[in-house]
Amino acid sequence: YPTHYGGSPCGGKGMSGKPSSTIGYERRYNPLLGASNLAAFQALLDETPRSAIDAILHNRNTNRGELPLPAGYGEIRAELGAIRAFTLQQASALLRDGTALIDLRDRLAFARWHPAGALSTSYSRESLAGRVAALAAAETPLLLFADWPFLARYAASLLTAAGRNPIYGFVDATPEQWQQASLPGTQLDVLSVDQLHQEVMAGTASILDVRAPFELAQGAIPGAQAIPFDELRERLHELPGHRRLVVVCESGIRSVGSASLLARQGFGQVAAVAPQGMSEYLKRHPAE
Repeated sequence: YPTHYGGSPCGGKGMSGKPSSTIGYERRYNPLLGASNLAAFQALLDETPRSAIDAILHNRNTNRGELPLPAGYGEIRAELGAIRAFTLQQASALLRDGTALIDLRDRLAFARWHPAGALSTSYSRESLAGRVAALAAAETPLLLFADWPFLARYAASLLTAAGRNPIYGFVDATPEQWQQASLPGTQLDVLSVDQLHQEVMAGTASILDVRAPFELAQGAIPGAQAIPFDELRERLHELPGHRRLVVVCESGIRSVGSASLLARQGFGQVAAVAPQGMSEYLKRHPAE
């Protein structure tokens, strides 16, 4: 039962996302345990160090007594009953006032249609806090939105317990109800790997790779601009504002999330890449 997991802020390079494992499995498949001796292990571990996560540094310094305890420490703030539900009209008004809507649906469902200005992160209990921290500044108030309101409510409780952002609550409505209410919505262009290849060969776009450094070491598109997902929000000024931007990662979750951030920040020509492009998704999920 490992204490950390793949995708977590603390999880190391090549870690699996499984909640449990065996010594035999790890010896066979874990890349770090494939090292032949201690020196080789150290070299593998040190070649692509992960950047320090702000939340980890904050927690460490709080534990050392160098920072005060958070306001309300010791109080039970994450009870589901304390999480407020918002109607569609209330949610839309909050978005106009600067609240960030965190859309927890599958990345391609988000791309097909989403509330204007929403930020995408496919729901994962383990990765939720880290992904939200990458997409929204700590002072930004958040509202949660999902396929089912109960999931958005639960995610709101998790983020409330994390204590980083002001959490207003969740949208007590489904995506279909949002669309039927004729509230502002939009789409995101998602390309397949073949379509990405066409863009690269034609030179029609700037490629942004948001993978971590250890992933880039396995291979990258020549000429692509590399900014890790968890650094993108602070480095938007490095991106070209006059060209089409196509964002790539490994599975499409970070690329769609990054593209949603870019769109929210006013980048007009943005696309993301996922192994299954939008055209294939539409074939499997035709409009009702």
